[in-house]
Amino acid sequence: MKKSLLLVICVCLLFFSCKKVVENIISNIDIPYETKEIVLPASLFIPPPGSTELKGYKDEIQERDSRIANFQEARLKSIKVQLVSPDNLNLGIIKEVNVYLLTDSTNGNLPRKLVAQKANVPAETGKELDLDVINDNVINYLEKQKYTVRTEVVLRQVITQDVTIKNKLVFNLKPKL
Repeated sequence: MKKSLLLVICVCLLFFSCKKVVENIISNIDIPYETKEIVLPASLFIPPPGSTELKGYKDEIQERDSRIANFQEARLKSIKVQLVSPDNLNLGIIKEVNVYLLTDSTNGNLPRKLVAQKANVPAETGKELDLDVINDNVINYLEKQKYTVRTEVVLRQVITQDVTIKNKLVFNLKPKL
């Protein structure tokens, strides 16, 4: 009797510890994602009368990845803004940047969700800029048929030519078990 009880306890411990090991192995799936090039037109950043703030945004519509149905949680792990062109500028022209996820009314109209930001970007920033990530679950946005990645920037100076950037995101996904 004692041996069978001990055997049952050992099997249960083995089962639950193996399940935890498997969950830890497969729970950290990182999916890299790169937006298309985002053009920030110089004409977008003309300050309104009486204001000196050079603020604008650009949207990029994304199609849902069919693999997302296999996951229960998605968190933005990292995001990097990369300057594509022009070569004579760097990201020091940006004073502040915010990245949001949002959906429209045809896709459930979720509220705009801040997922990353960087305030007080140093003027000496080079061609890449790591943003500070907000560690919230965003699976409900990624599950939609279409969602939008909105990049809002406040410039430090007036630009006389279009600036092209792209965002490199990494989502950490937790699968359904």
